This record gives sequence, C-alpha cells and structure tokens, in this order.
Amino acid sequence: MTQSSSYKAVDVKIYLLKDGTNLMHYLLDVDGDTNFYAYDYKTPTTSGHLPRPFERTLASVYIGPVYCTDKPSQTGCLSAGEKPTIKWKSSMANIFVTKELVIEDVIIDGADMTYGNINGGYACTKSRKECCQYDSVTETTTAAQTPSVCSPTSSDYSEWSVNSTVFKSKYQTSQKYGVFVLDYIRDSSDAEIPTLSITNCEIKNFFYSSYHTSFIQMNNFAGNVLIEDSSFDRFFFPHGLVSNAHQSVDRSIFGFSSFNGETCRSLQNSDETYCHNITIKNSNFTNYNPLKTTYLQTNDVHNIEGAVLTLHNMDGPITIEGCNFE
Repeated sequence: MTQSSSYKAVDVKIYLLKDGTNLMHYLLDVDGDTNFYAYDYKTPTTSGHLPRPFERTLASVYIGPVYCTDKPSQTGCLSAGEKPTIKWKSSMANIFVTKELVIEDVIIDGADMTYGNINGGYACTKSRKECCQYDSVTETTTAAQTPSVCSPTSSDYSEWSVNSTVFKSKYQTSQKYGVFVLDYIRDSSDAEIPTLSITNCEIKNFFYSSYHTSFIQMNNFAGNVLIEDSSFDRFFFPHGLVSNAHQSVDRSIFGFSSFNGETCRSLQNSDETYCHNITIKNSNFTNYNPLKTTYLQTNDVHNIEGAVLTLHNMDGPITIEGCNFE
C-alpha cells in the first residue's frame, strides 16, 4: 500500500447564531441559491454531486452555538439555556469525521425529510423554511407548508427491504450511508482515529430517510464515539443508531463476517491500545421506530437488526452508563 501524507489538514468551526428570536438553521436537500443538488447512488450519471463534506481530509470540526455569557459582544449570541435547531432536510448528506467532530448544545431535527421523500422533493425541502413541526406533548406532526404530508404511515414508508426500489439503502451495500461517517484514512501516514463527540444535544425525527441506514457509521479500522447528556427521540435506522456492520454478512446469525482483520494498529497507529471506543452516558433513547415499520424479508439478517447499536468485530470497549431506553 502506498503511503501518502498529502491530505489537507483543516480546522473548521461552525458557530450557530440566532437572528432576532429565530434559532433555525437548515441543511438543505437542494439549495436553489447556489444550484447545489445531489445525485442518486443508483444513477451516478445524474448531474450534481453528493454532499460529503470533509471526505478525504484530516478535519477538526466544531459545531455549536455562541453564548452571550462567553462572547457578549457577538451579534446573534444565544442566551443561557437556548439551543439552535438544525432542520436536516437531506437524506443523502453524509458528514465525514476523519479526525474530530464535536457537536454541542444543538437540536438536530430530521422531520422535514418526511416531506421530501413522500413527495419527490417539494420546494420546502430545498429552501430555508420549516416544512414539518412536531409537537412532543400531543405527539403529532403538522405541516408548516402544503400539502400536508408530515404524518406518514408505515404504508407510505414502502417498508425496508433488501431490494427496495424506493429506499436506496440496500442491505448488501458497503457504501457509507450514515448521517455521520467515521472514516479512518488508512492510506495517510498522518491518519488519526476519527472521533465524534455529541454533548447536550437533542436528535429527533430521524425515521424517514431514504439513504441513511445508521446515524453514526463507523468502519472496521478505527473510530471513537462519545454521546453524553443527549437525547434521541423518534428514530429508526435499519442498522441502528451506531453501526460498523456494513454488509449483510456482518449481521448474520451464523457468524459470517466481511472483516479482514485489519485495524488502525496494523496500519498506521501501532501504539494504540485499541482502535474503537464507544461511550454513551446519561442519555435518553425514546420512541424507536415510531411508524412500526416492518421488513419485507424475514431471514436471519433482518431479525437481528439493532435499535441503538449494530456492531461487529469492534477492537475496543463499549461503555453505557446512566441511560434510559424506552
């Protein structure tokens, strides 16, 4: 394997401010202002490109608010206790974690993906406005725009299946389909174990994405995940919230695996004690699979899918403390 240290090292800080009382931010499916659009994995000749920021870079990234207690002169700073909301509208966006990504004090809401997936991408998912509003008290979702498509049923979901033509995240694929993708750059001599840290965040309404099979996608080489003081509500991913199991053989009850034995220690980081670490503390996980979606296939692979963790051949510890699973 040819070694390379030519990957760019970047340090990115994304500060989320408010405009008056408006705390909303948007990750768009299509941004008409910049003519940005993504293509279908199945039809790569389609114009556009996939939004895969930080792929093949050594990136240290921070995403979080600026509080007035820390920077009182900052226009748009947030008051104590406020959290900005990111309305996540794209089922094809993958945020790559190649060195470190820290997310703090943020609400990430995937409700608007429902709108675009049912309707083939209405304008609301492509613009900076809210499509769907979920009321946690009444447990109902209403449409902020028309038509009213924010409360899908399981029949709308076209149930997950190996050969689904509507939902593209097929089980056999080894593609990186996580919302966040931990990618150990094994062909770089400067490779570090990628670390994703989520602290004091609220993740909700990620149950209707046509491409994401997990929220956090690790690989077999290396990856650290820390989730602390956070909540996940109304979520469904067929490979679990956190997964390193890319292919159907990784989840077989017969113990088959696509893992070839390579980890960060056999590649660039021989001094590491272990290459993987998952720590989840003081966090809540509620309303798994709110649509009660079923699988069309009932073989062994589908029967053992995990709600929170779907892991295979991890090289390191898993720690879960003070959490609530409902």
